[in-house]
Amino acid sequence: MIPAIFLRYLERWSDTDEVPKMLEVMLKSLEDENVDVRSNGSLSLAVVIRNSMLGKIETLQKRFHRRIRKLALPPRSSAEYEKTLRLRHGAVLGLISLARTYPFTVPEWMPPLIESLAKFATEPNPIASSVRAFGQEFTRNHQDNWHADSKLFNEDQTLALSTIVSGTSYYA
Repeated sequence: MIPAIFLRYLERWSDTDEVPKMLEVMLKSLEDENVDVRSNGSLSLAVVIRNSMLGKIETLQKRFHRRIRKLALPPRSSAEYEKTLRLRHGAVLGLISLARTYPFTVPEWMPPLIESLAKFATEPNPIASSVRAFGQEFTRNHQDNWHADSKLFNEDQTLALSTIVSGTSYYA
């Protein structure tokens, strides 16, 4: 619903401070208590960025990486564990939404982003399941043109993508 409202009124809001307010509302949805709200917020954010805010990708990427660095997971027995996991999941979903802005192409910033997402493939759920679902979506969207897209990834980045898709081996 938010992307429809946002895109409909974007032209009217271009001179006001309403656009940053709407963006903040969408970013807040990534921190919601409900996993489904966070997941749908990530999809909505990707749609809005793709259609109107491609210039903000680098800024948002830095914001999400800073957020993740600040939110180290405490032990499961800690009272802060659930809140930290939720906020960390929201930041990872933010990175995923940035990657979803280009569903069929690979801009130069995408391979390093995918490499950084691979670090979260082994974290507790819902983080790991969101990263793996994105990895499967990415490979499905890029399978037709993978012979060209694969040249944009170095060896470590290709390994990171395969880690996201298939997970890590017990024997590795």
